[in-house]
Amino acid sequence: KLEQHTERRGVIYSPSWPLNYPPAVNCSWYIQGDRGDVITIRTSHFLVVGNE
Repeated sequence: KLEQHTERRGVIYSPSWPLNYPPAVNCSWYIQGDRGDVITIRTSHFLVVGNE
């Protein structure tokens, strides 16, 4: 499912957040700005877990 947001700021959540990440899901975000824009990505929590 592709979602497009055009707001100047926002929040990106993982699928099923705040529950556990679903198995076998590949999630990507494409973030695009106009020429001269500054894009800042700030995280408060970032957890990477290996294959189990």
